Amino acid sequence: MQQRGLATLWASTVLLILTVLWGWLCLQAVGAESLRSHQQMHAAQAMANAEALLETVLAHLEQAYATQTLDADVRIWSSASASSCPKDKAPPQWQCLIWPLTELPLPEWTDDKQSFIRLVRDVRNSPHRIQVMVDAKINALHPGSGSRATVQQSVYVPLSTPQPTSDSPRHVAALVLNEQVLTVDSPRCEPLAWQSVFGELSPEQLKALSQRQMRNGLSTETQPTRTVYWIDSPQVWTQSMGTSTSPVVLVFSAEACASLCPSLASGTQVVGTVFFQTQCQASKMLNWQGGVISGQLGVASSLAPAQIEALQNGPSRLTSTANAHAAFSFEWPEGIQASRVQRVSGTWKNAGY
Repeated sequence: MQQRGLATLWASTVLLILTVLWGWLCLQAVGAESLRSHQQMHAAQAMANAEALLETVLAHLEQAYATQTLDADVRIWSSASASSCPKDKAPPQWQCLIWPLTELPLPEWTDDKQSFIRLVRDVRNSPHRIQVMVDAKINALHPGSGSRATVQQSVYVPLSTPQPTSDSPRHVAALVLNEQVLTVDSPRCEPLAWQSVFGELSPEQLKALSQRQMRNGLSTETQPTRTVYWIDSPQVWTQSMGTSTSPVVLVFSAEACASLCPSLASGTQVVGTVFFQTQCQASKMLNWQGGVISGQLGVASSLAPAQIEALQNGPSRLTSTANAHAAFSFEWPEGIQASRVQRVSGTWKNAGY
């Protein structure tokens, strides 16, 4: 009888312990699920803030580039620095900046000290394509303090314009001239040769591309090398540059050709495109030739017959290459309007970058 009572006591005790343990496990499960629910809610809040901040930046870029594109570009990127670049996108090829959050309206609960916006672009190969990276963190006033989310999106901006179609003379002619003669009735030098070589890319845009590469540190000594050169100096050009796989564009401006266009020094070789802004005055091209051009030569005037003969048959003759325009012909997918800011399809993503 006594043993039966002891067994009952033990069974009741074990059952009680199991019941308490089961209840504790249930409470733990409920707590864990509640914690996960709160974490998901806080993560969703951080993601919403990041997306809102991304949309704000894209709207500001669209507004900035809508008018005075080149001035807007200089203004936006004036604070670019090497220290703003991520490890996998190092200068001088990449240009980076951290956009000051003080210039933007921030979503509620955003920690303005721990959040940031980074703009990155390849200043050499695709300066018209900007990658926008947003990292948003929830501030201490929100229950989800410390939660963060990252998003990114690439956009095209109107810094360069599409080139002519492949059947354009720019792709097949090694020598492009402007045979126009200035007269009283037609005193303006039409950009016929320029348009044949560069399409819709304006002199101002090309000059800006040159300045952008130079200021970011690209040169003939860097890897990769600089590819765009806008020259205002009338001094003799003595530097060889460009390769068959990395051609350059070298423009001697109207300022450089104000009196007489610079000459290419003997032994100098340029691979790519060379253009002289002679303002329809062939006399400014006297004695310019001494180096070798492999690619394409454009002149905003005619040339003397002897100069053309020398280019065709002389020791420093002009030779054509298929990719002479590669230094200034950037990717523009079909359907993209180069005159305004547009998103690059398939580049939106969240989480780390």
